[in-house]
Amino acid sequence: MYEGAPWSVRLACKLLRHLAAGDGSPWAPYIKVLPRHVPAPLESFSWEDISGLRYPAAQEALHSAGWLAADSFAAASEEARGGPQVGEEEFRWALSVAHSRTFANAAPGGGVGVRMLVPLVDMLNHGGDEAAEGGVGLGLGSGRPVATDCVRWDLLSPARSRTGGWSMAVSATRDIAPGQELLMSYGERPNDDFFLHYGFVPRANPHDDAVLWPDLESALEWHYERLGAAQLSREEAEPMYLAALEAGRLEQSAELQQAQAQTTQQQQQQQGGGGGGGGGGGREGGSVPAAEAQEGLQLPPEVARQMAQIKVVAGGQVSAAVMRAFAAVSGGDVAMAERAVALRCAELLWDMTAPAAAAAAEAAGDQPVTPGLCDGSSNTGDDSAAAASASVGAVGLDVAAASVRSDGGSGGGGGLLAELARLLLDADPRVAAAAVAAPAAAAAAVEPEGGDARYWAEQLRGYCQVLLPRFAELLPEGPAATAALAAAAAAAAAAATDTAAPAGGRPGATGGGIKSRYGRPPPALASPEMAGPAADGLRLTGPQRLSATFRVYKQMVLWDVLLGSAVAPGELIAFARGGGRQ
Repeated sequence: MYEGAPWSVRLACKLLRHLAAGDGSPWAPYIKVLPRHVPAPLESFSWEDISGLRYPAAQEALHSAGWLAADSFAAASEEARGGPQVGEEEFRWALSVAHSRTFANAAPGGGVGVRMLVPLVDMLNHGGDEAAEGGVGLGLGSGRPVATDCVRWDLLSPARSRTGGWSMAVSATRDIAPGQELLMSYGERPNDDFFLHYGFVPRANPHDDAVLWPDLESALEWHYERLGAAQLSREEAEPMYLAALEAGRLEQSAELQQAQAQTTQQQQQQQGGGGGGGGGGGREGGSVPAAEAQEGLQLPPEVARQMAQIKVVAGGQVSAAVMRAFAAVSGGDVAMAERAVALRCAELLWDMTAPAAAAAAEAAGDQPVTPGLCDGSSNTGDDSAAAASASVGAVGLDVAAASVRSDGGSGGGGGLLAELARLLLDADPRVAAAAVAAPAAAAAAVEPEGGDARYWAEQLRGYCQVLLPRFAELLPEGPAATAALAAAAAAAAAAATDTAAPAGGRPGATGGGIKSRYGRPPPALASPEMAGPAADGLRLTGPQRLSATFRVYKQMVLWDVLLGSAVAPGELIAFARGGGRQ
């Protein structure tokens, strides 16, 4: 191997050497049952899909991972990767397997010990924390997150293993009924690793976040260009912003030390629970725990990039480093720092709009819309309100359907409500058919199916009630079309409210892993579902569905900030629509 090769490249090359050995490898039976295609963006996304994401952090991560694969293939010798017959396609496959199926145990002194591929256990799907029911978005504030995993894993040393060698033991963490799927947590982390390396997005992940700036320097540069340049020349501002940068870096150092201490404590608790050096549920993916980022340790470029990012987490909490830096350039005014962060979130939400979908929505938005249709009145039993909601809903669903058909890339839909409506249509196209055929009876006649359709309908109804009274003009598809889309969702979700929860779990709960999400092994890239739109034009392709789901949750995180902000909606709207300058 070449010097400095990351763990994923080393493990991928080891896998390829065993693959080249054929039946002579002791791991041949395992290698034969590994999936030949990992439906993650690194393998299944086209350039148009990546460009259509409209979320810079994920686009950068995809480009970075693509370059890693290309550079590593060129740098690794033929001997290292299994011989001259192994091409770049096989190398990328092995990298995808390593990123999506690797386990990592905790080292005794903290950090990561050994990363490994383990037969059978790697077939278990992810069951992570889910936001509690009863709230929109990620549901923070409506109760503690609900853990959906039911097993943990532990790495047993030869002294503790009944096999006489190293082994992995899977044990139940709660009662498991016959026929119930075994779910383990791949780690409580943001959606980015799941999206990038596993090819799915966990439902209602309370650990998700959104990247506001790639690093602290970029944040301060943005602050000066957007807010400070009108008051100070660059020469006048330079000393103040350099001092703010230093203050922010001190805060970043303190945050890192705190994260290291928390990670070390968690690992010690896991080891103390009978693990014998085990991990308690850590599928590796692409990230590295904070404990590995010890001072003085040379970090891989991808890890360093992630740790430098300025983020907001679900619930609206922003990196303390940027708050301290922004307050420093505002004379210590924390309220001004909070205002700057809110303006940035509004700017990002506006930038995540798909232009084609927004234009379609604006065109359909010329139809008259009665104010207040999405304030819950359609769910009161009033026949006239329900009929009006369903009628406007037909317009909204038509807008969403046009968005699906018009966007051939990643399938963006022009704002959170439009995206939610499109995911609802994708999960249950009957909603659109019934609303168009008989709009006055849609609320009573259409009942979304369980699972994804029910979930998206509930989220769409909740968000229309929260956003429309204050932020209709910040939703890029236009106030009229936004109200139409939201009314459509309210009609569908009103019917879903009375639906009984499926047996054995919370309403619409799914395992969240690749197999459970599709209900079958993931399709090949060339299959109709992954390669092109369905015949009815409402079903999303695989990359479109994955992108839309990922993007929806990022928007929910950004909206958490605006919903808790004291900044006037009019100011946010003017800033976003004005290109982010005042």
